Amino acid sequence: MAAIVGAVTALSLGDALIKSLGSDLPLFQLFALRFLPIALVLAGFLRLRRPGVRLLPRAPGWAMLRSLLLTIMWAVYYLALYQMELSLAAAIYYTAPLFILLFAGPILGERPSALAWAAVALGFCGVLVLLRPGGGAFGWAALLPFVSSVTYALAMVITRKHCQGEDPAAVALHLHLVFVGFGVLGALLWPLVSPDAVVWVPVGPREAVAVAALALAALIGSVLAVVAYQVAPAGLVAPFDYAYLVCATLWGVIFFAERLEALALLGMAMIALGGILATRANRS
Repeated sequence: MAAIVGAVTALSLGDALIKSLGSDLPLFQLFALRFLPIALVLAGFLRLRRPGVRLLPRAPGWAMLRSLLLTIMWAVYYLALYQMELSLAAAIYYTAPLFILLFAGPILGERPSALAWAAVALGFCGVLVLLRPGGGAFGWAALLPFVSSVTYALAMVITRKHCQGEDPAAVALHLHLVFVGFGVLGALLWPLVSPDAVVWVPVGPREAVAVAALALAALIGSVLAVVAYQVAPAGLVAPFDYAYLVCATLWGVIFFAERLEALALLGMAMIALGGILATRANRS
C-alpha cells in the first residue's frame, strides 16, 4: 500500500509540474528530454543486470502498436493538463478501467459480468455528474483525457493478448525509445506542417531542473508501482491506485488554486468506485 501510494504521489507531482510548465517547454521537446534519461537507465539495467535478456520484442508489430498507443495517450493527456484543471483531467483519465472492460469483450472474447456492467454505469454516471454537460465544467478540452483513457485501455488489452511473453523491462525500454523518437521526430517534422510553431526552446537552469524532476518522478513512480504489484495481490493494490485522484485534487488546490464543488467531488468518487469495481470484475 505504501509503495502504490508513493508511486501515485510521485506521478501526480510530475503531472502537476507539467501543468505548471505549460507552453514553456514544447510538447515534443518535453517527450525527448523527459524520457531519454529513463531509457538510458533501463538500457543500463538490462545490460548490467540481465545481459541475456531479449531486447527485440517477439511480436514487434504488436509491441510497436502498444507503444504508439501509449505515446498518443501521454501526448493527449499532457495537452489536457495545459487546458483544464488537474483534478478534472485526472478523474476523466481514470475511466480507463471501464474502457478496458468494454474492449475485453470484442478483442479478448470475454463476457463482462453484471458487476462489470454496474461498474461501467456507475463510472460514466460519475463523469456526467463531474462535467455536467451544458455547465461550466464541460468543454472540448474535456474530451482529451477521454482519448487518453481509451488509448491506454486499448494498449492494456493488446498487452494482455499479444505481449504476455515479452520481458517487462525490455518492453519498457522499447516504449521509452518510442517516446524519445516521437519527441525528436516531432521536433524535426512539425515545422514542415506549421512553420511558425515553436518546437524547441533553449534549456535554462529552470527547465533543466524541471526535466530532471519529471524524469525522477516517472522513474520513482514506475519502480514503486512494480514493487507494489509484486509484493501484494493486485486486488489489494488496485484500489489504492486511485489515491492519484486525491493527490491530483490536493496539488490542484495547493499549486493552482483549484476549487471543486461538492457535485464535482461526488462525480470523482463515483468514477473512482466504478474503476475499483471494474478492476475487481476484470480480475474475477
